[in-house]
Amino acid sequence: MTQEENPVKDLLFNYIKDTQESIASLVSEKKFDKVVRHLLEGCYDGVVDAGDESVSILATGILHYVLTVALVPSQRKVDFQGVEIDIVVPDLRVLEADARKALVIHVFGTRDPDMIKDRLGQLQKIQPEAQNIWLVIPEDLGLDAKTYTVSKNGSTLPKMIRDIVDFADSQDQSKLRILRI
Repeated sequence: MTQEENPVKDLLFNYIKDTQESIASLVSEKKFDKVVRHLLEGCYDGVVDAGDESVSILATGILHYVLTVALVPSQRKVDFQGVEIDIVVPDLRVLEADARKALVIHVFGTRDPDMIKDRLGQLQKIQPEAQNIWLVIPEDLGLDAKTYTVSKNGSTLPKMIRDIVDFADSQDQSKLRILRI
């Protein structure tokens, strides 16, 4: 199956298209967490029966979309020192220069704690700031990492968007330079 033929992404982007007025209103009010909640509520039932991998594809699509409309600089699906990263905020250049100013986000399509811990170990090799590694997982597994969960109603994914925007805003020095502060 090619990337263009992904039924989860098709579901998500058709839902975005069908509800674009509602989404545009939320975006204009900078209610990005509500955009995430809206998209989860509208799409989750259509993918949950297909399993954790489909839910992770939905979460990844939602994150990519909302980061774009929120104008948060990020890179997606990149390789850094042999480790694939789902999302890095703001980019690899910053991660390499000063890891304290970069987030590494990984979205899991599994509940297997051993697989998650193994991947977390790989991520810690490229991002030494443990608090800047954020995981999206199907359910809370009590890991020693900052985690967000994905579900229709109890999801913490909307909070993740607020946290990402807050992190990006706290690292954005260009605003201060424009104001000459």
